[in-house]
Amino acid sequence: MWRLRKTGTGKEYAAADLRTLQYWCRDGKVLGDDLVRSDEDADWRPAGQVFDLAGHLRRVRQPAPTMRSTSARGDAAARGRARADTGDIEPDLTSMMDMAFILVILLIVISTPAFNRALPPVKLPEAGTIGPVQQAEDVTVSVDDQENITIAGLPGEPKAARPVGIAELERQLGKHKAIFATGRAKLVLRGDRSIVYGTIVRVMDTVMKVGIRDISMAVDPPTRDR
Repeated sequence: MWRLRKTGTGKEYAAADLRTLQYWCRDGKVLGDDLVRSDEDADWRPAGQVFDLAGHLRRVRQPAPTMRSTSARGDAAARGRARADTGDIEPDLTSMMDMAFILVILLIVISTPAFNRALPPVKLPEAGTIGPVQQAEDVTVSVDDQENITIAGLPGEPKAARPVGIAELERQLGKHKAIFATGRAKLVLRGDRSIVYGTIVRVMDTVMKVGIRDISMAVDPPTRDR
């Protein structure tokens, strides 16, 4: 935080940072003899003697005097006009607006669902407790109402779900079983509520055969009676 004290009026103004104070200098709102100080340095110093501000001070050009005797009065009038032009100094909001824009972009990216793999539509069974929240690193195995098996989320593979058979499912899970062993990911099983129980058993048996023990079952919350 920087503070500015106008020499002519004695009024003080607060600047959020050095960059804002430099903008004021370029706009002619700060003169070389106005006093400035920062939170790190409690001593007031003329702006013209501050290295980071001196190069930004606006140079007031005066018309060539017609007579030597009037030059002093002309300089004094020019300084008076320059002080009058400062008016009420308003803080520069450019840097704050940039920061706000960056924060909005970050919030949009963070709030966008990471799990967007075009999974096949599956009517999940209902359960009294809602299943665990799925993370972006999880691997999903889905079984639709036609007993078609798809897999999504394997590292290095396309994000979109792709169909696999039991043999291919075993091969793919075995190829990437290290991510499950280290806890980097868990396997989420999505089974349509209408499929035969034996199909789910076959899929779970294949998963267990590979050596994966951390398995989560995706369910829907129970429908409340209206």
